[in-house]
Amino acid sequence: MRVGESVRRPDGGPKVRGSFLYSSDLRAEGMLWGATVRSPHPYARIVSIDASAALAMPGVQAVLTHQDVPGKKLYGLEFEDQPVLAGDVVRYWGEAVALVAADHPE
Repeated sequence: MRVGESVRRPDGGPKVRGSFLYSSDLRAEGMLWGATVRSPHPYARIVSIDASAALAMPGVQAVLTHQDVPGKKLYGLEFEDQPVLAGDVVRYWGEAVALVAADHPE
């Protein structure tokens, strides 16, 4: 390969033909689907999270909140200052509050 030379991508053909499998197209036996529950408020205090209605739904296997995050509950590229899941306060619209794992995406 030289500068200015076209490189043939191994995934180019299947993508152009529409036969390439993306990660959302893949399935496995016993696979769970994940979804993130995000805050509809730009700023709010979290008094409590009641996951009982979600857990009672058919196919829902788990609901995780900040209490289920082990160890350090913060992350970040330069500074670890971003909570994995909001705990006491939601700081922006769309902040992750809970995670749901279920047998199907619906």
